[in-house]
Amino acid sequence: MAGTIDFEAKHTAYKVLYVTFIIAILAANIALLIKFLRKGRILLSQRKFLVMTLAGGDIFMALFPLVVAARTVFEEYFSFSCSTLFTAAVYWKYYLPFVYGLGLVFLCAELRFRRHLRSMITSPYVASILIAAVLWIFGLILILPLAMAGFDTLRCSFDSSMTIERLRALILFGMILPPVSAVIFAIAINCKKIKAVPEYYDVPSAQGTVISTAALPESQGTLQQQHYFGQFQSQYNQGLAPSSQPSSHSVQPITNVSGQLQSVAYPAYPPNSQKSFPPSQAVMPASTGSPESASDEEYSEKAVRQEQRALLAVSILNVILTLPLAIFTIPAASFALGYQGAKIPDGLDALSAEVLGELFLWMLYLRSILTPLVWMWGDPKVA
Repeated sequence: MAGTIDFEAKHTAYKVLYVTFIIAILAANIALLIKFLRKGRILLSQRKFLVMTLAGGDIFMALFPLVVAARTVFEEYFSFSCSTLFTAAVYWKYYLPFVYGLGLVFLCAELRFRRHLRSMITSPYVASILIAAVLWIFGLILILPLAMAGFDTLRCSFDSSMTIERLRALILFGMILPPVSAVIFAIAINCKKIKAVPEYYDVPSAQGTVISTAALPESQGTLQQQHYFGQFQSQYNQGLAPSSQPSSHSVQPITNVSGQLQSVAYPAYPPNSQKSFPPSQAVMPASTGSPESASDEEYSEKAVRQEQRALLAVSILNVILTLPLAIFTIPAASFALGYQGAKIPDGLDALSAEVLGELFLWMLYLRSILTPLVWMWGDPKVA
C-alpha cells in the first residue's frame, strides 16, 4: 500500500528549511564577499570580480525566490501575484544555474588564457566588468525567451507555445549543459600545467628613473645597497677590472627620463653595507609591469594549483547538486503539463516522486551554501 503525504508535517518542515537556508546562504556568501573586500583591488582581478558577482546572484536568490516562498508558507492568507511567483521560479530554477555553470567555464578560460586576455585588454577595470556583463547578459538573452515566452500572467499558465521540445531545450541549456561543461573545462585545465601569472594586473611604471637626492636632507640620502641590484649593478660590476680595487664611487653614464646623458655615481660598497650618499643622484630600477616581468616569477606555481583545484571542486559540487533536479524535472514537468504519454518515472509512486522532487530541489538550494565555502576553504589565494 502506497504511503500518503502528511501535509501538516510538510508545511512545518518548509518553515524550518526556508529560514535555515535563507540565513545560511546569506551568511556563506556575505562571508565570501567580506573576504574579497578586505583585500581590496576588486576590479584588478577578473577572477575575483566574477566570483563576487556569482555570490551576489546567490544572495539575490535568498532575498527574492526563497523569501517569496517563505512568505507563502508562513502567511496562510497572503499570496503574491502570478508574475512574481513565475519570475522567482525562472530565476532559481533556470537562470541562476545557467549563469553559475557558465561562470565556472569563464573562470577556467580566464585562468588558461590570462596572459592573452591582458595583452588584448590593457585596462583591468574594463576586462573585469566586460567578462561579468557578458555572462549575465548572455543568460538573459538565452534563458528568458525559452522560459517566459507564451506565459499568460492572467491565467497563470502557458499557452500552446510551450511544447515538450521547448521544455527539454530549456532544461538542457539552463540546467544540464553549463554544469557539465564546467566539469569538463575544470578537468582539462587541471590536466595541463599552466604557467604562473599573477591574479592581479601589474601597475606599469618607468624603468631606470633617475631620482635626485640633492634636495634631500642628509638623513634621507642614505640608501641600502639592495637598490642597486639588477641591471645597473651588473653594469657597474662589469666596468671593474677583476684585479682592480674599487674606489668609493664609480662614474657611469646613464640616460635620464628626459633623454639627456648625465654621469651617475655608483657606490662600490660591499653588500649589506649602509653608506650615506653625497648630494648626487641615485637610480631606482622599477618593474615594467609587462606579462614577462618579475611579478610572474613571484607568483608561485602553488597558487595556480590552488586555483585549479578550487575550480574543479566547485564544478563537481555544482554538477552533483544541479543535475538530479534537471533530470527529474523533464518527466515530472511533462506529466504535470498533461502531455500525452508522459508519466511519473517507472517504479515511483506519488509519495516517492514527491520525496525525490523535494530532495533534489533542496539540493539545488544547498549549492548556494556549499560553493562559497569551497571558494574560501580550498583557495586561499582567491582573496
